This record gives sequence, structure tokens and C-alpha cells, in this order.
Amino acid sequence: MSTTFNMDPNYWDTLAINELFEPNFTYPNMNIIKCLSRYNAALLIVDTNEMWNKYLTTMVKLISNAGITEIHKLALIKVSIHCAHKKKKLTPSHYIHLIYNSKGSMTLDFLDWAIEAYPNDTRILEVNINFKLTNKDELIAYELFKENAYKVSSTLWLIVIKYFLNKPQIWHIFNMAFGDESVCCNEVKKKLAKEYLLWLSKNKSLNDARNAYLLLNTNNSCDASLCKTMVNLENRQQIIDVSRLGSILH
Repeated sequence: MSTTFNMDPNYWDTLAINELFEPNFTYPNMNIIKCLSRYNAALLIVDTNEMWNKYLTTMVKLISNAGITEIHKLALIKVSIHCAHKKKKLTPSHYIHLIYNSKGSMTLDFLDWAIEAYPNDTRILEVNINFKLTNKDELIAYELFKENAYKVSSTLWLIVIKYFLNKPQIWHIFNMAFGDESVCCNEVKKKLAKEYLLWLSKNKSLNDARNAYLLLNTNNSCDASLCKTMVNLENRQQIIDVSRLGSILH
């Protein structure tokens, strides 16, 4: 059977995964060791992207299912992944899955490896900024965001806005998006406009929100949902300016 199928990644993947379910009472992590051995043997014969992808997919699942106290088990997997990292076999997606499915200091190691392997990858940059915000390392996250605001996604913009909404940096963040020297394209602005109007109305004035809405509308940086947001802001006032509501709806 080995002779017939030894070039088939699915064959080796099945053998390796089956090792995880074999009864073993001699050593607590023997199943992991045997699984890794199967993959290592496979990669000597079938050194292809498909084979590496199957191997790394299993590693991600093992890390995701491992408890943080399973130190030896995690160490075995980490060593194996580090070998793949050194051989430049991990894609940005692999690193991102590892970062989001790992625990403790291992997450930081995977993030460092990802940055080392793909220093210019926007997805990894966004994961790095998000990770630093989550871990309260906001000063570094903020500087990274400022340097790269022109290329990050609207999703990250919204994460950053939510984090800094009640902090001094928020005015500069909105200015980067909507100021005279905006770094955002219209598509990103459309995603951020609602938060901008709500913030202006709360922290500046309703008139500032009105002016911003008119400018966004003029520059084609808003959609129908923003009209609804502006109407709701107007309706919150004790005295409704009917003429303004009419101009917004038309």
C-alpha cells in the first residue's frame, strides 16, 4: 500500500491523523510524537505545498485543542512549527490561524515569526495591531496604525476607533480619515462615516455632524444608511428642525 500511495498527500495525512487516535499507555504524548513522525516522513517524500498545508492544518487543530497546562504537548508542536517556519513553508494564513488558536506566550512567538517571515503583509500587520490593542500595548499599536493607516482595512479602522473612542487620540484618528489630508479612500470612509457622525454629535455639536454629513454626501463618501443615522441624530433634539430633515431626505 505504501508503495502505491506514497506520493499521495491524503494517504500520509490519514496515517498521521490516525496516530492521534491509537491507544497508547506508555507515554502521555506518544500519539503526538508518532503523528509528527508520520508527517516528517511524508515531507521527505512529498515535499509539496499541499502536503505542508495538511501538516500545518493539523498542527493548528492540535494547538487549538490543547490546554494551556499541556506544556510538553505544546512544546512538541511548537518545535515542529518552528522547523516549518525556518524552512519558509508557512503562509500568512497559517501564521494567522496559529496566532488566533494558540495561548499564552506561544501566541507572541507565532506573531514574532509571522512578522519576521512577512514584514510587509497587511493581514499580519493588522493582526499585530489588534493583538497589541488586546494586550493594552496601545502606544505601539497606535504608532503602527498611524504609519500604515493608508493601507489597512475598514475592519481594523473600526477596531481602532472603538478602542480609542474615549481617548485623546480619537480626534487625530478621525482627522486621518476625514480631514483635509485624509488617507482613506471613499470605500473606507463609507464604513467609518456613521461612527464619525455619532462622535461629532456627542463630542462637538449637532451642527458639526450636519456639516460633516453634507461634505460626505457631496464627495460621494456616504450611502443610504448614513442618511438614516443623520435623521436619528436630528430626531434626538428636543426641537426638530423640519426643514433640515426635509433637506436630508431629499
